[in-house]
Amino acid sequence: MLFQQFLRVLGATSVLTAGANASDYDGFNTSALIPFVDVDSAIPFTDYQLVNFWFSSDISSTNYTPFVDTGSTGMVISAIDIPEWNLSEASCYPSGWEYLSSSKRLYTGNWIPKDVYFNLEDPDHEVIHSQVPVLCVTSVTICNGTTKYNSTVNEGSCPTDPDGYLPPVTEYPTGIRIMGVGFDRQGDGMPQGTPDKNPFLNVVRIGGTLEDFWPGYIITKEGVTIGLTEENMEGMEYVWLPMIDSTTPRNPFDWGAIPACMSVDGATCSVGTALLDTGLSNSYITLPSNASVSLSPNSTLLVSGSDVKIDFGVALDEFVVGENVTEGVTPTKVSVALNDARVPFVNTGRHVYRAWEVAFDAPLGRVGFRPVS
Repeated sequence: MLFQQFLRVLGATSVLTAGANASDYDGFNTSALIPFVDVDSAIPFTDYQLVNFWFSSDISSTNYTPFVDTGSTGMVISAIDIPEWNLSEASCYPSGWEYLSSSKRLYTGNWIPKDVYFNLEDPDHEVIHSQVPVLCVTSVTICNGTTKYNSTVNEGSCPTDPDGYLPPVTEYPTGIRIMGVGFDRQGDGMPQGTPDKNPFLNVVRIGGTLEDFWPGYIITKEGVTIGLTEENMEGMEYVWLPMIDSTTPRNPFDWGAIPACMSVDGATCSVGTALLDTGLSNSYITLPSNASVSLSPNSTLLVSGSDVKIDFGVALDEFVVGENVTEGVTPTKVSVALNDARVPFVNTGRHVYRAWEVAFDAPLGRVGFRPVS
């Protein structure tokens, strides 16, 4: 009951049942799969999910293989690895940065508009052409000092510690390959991670056309399907997302986080939000200070045997810490912070995708869950 009340407060006035509003996709038939590279079909979502893309429709141009990251928004690529990049041209474009809190890495560079092509050398899948600004990275810093990074104050630089320590900067790093495709990531060190940066939403053509295209994507063990249709959304159950306005004017694809209610060892669940993060194998949970949890000595890690439940209203992510990590939904590690200053939150990590196929409907602002078959 508590969770249903929370959904209503968010404007998620109804949790839809399977097949509800199927007519929303009636007449929308354009979609294509971007397959994951080197998929282990027996044990999916064990490591990063990689995809191929190009900045040119010329198959002989440079091929890039980033990992798909729902925990960030925006493509983050080493500038020095892009043959056509040059400093004088790059300086004409907006400077930018993204901070990934899980690794404490701060990437800086310029947002340069790019054509992005998927499936160029794959005869089994339609070519997908997107257009987005790409963060062409010219420096990276690990903000590992005692002072926590604050995107509002620090922007493109790590903070200086009281003793004067400033983390070293690596100029023109190579090998950075991140494809951020998440939503509601602007508040976690990525104020520039707005929907216009998402290559899975800003599609220009699929197979030479964009007729009958409904923006959105579905993450499965095979890869990411771009474009929602009545057929590929069959069996989805939906939860609505709250509307946010991080852009002016508001981007119609700008939505808040997934509502969730989380509990440990049978306690009353704490109402908050969730991130289903393909970029991590671990899980992070924030609970109120009065929550009773059993942690390993001198750490924030839940002890093995702890029972964790994450309720999305239409789907349940449930596991016992330390059990069935290799093949099940249990994260590699589960860290808990007790903090009354933050709304309860869970980053599930990527193993949840072993049990659920997850869709993001960008125009309507809802997430669909469907059991993996």
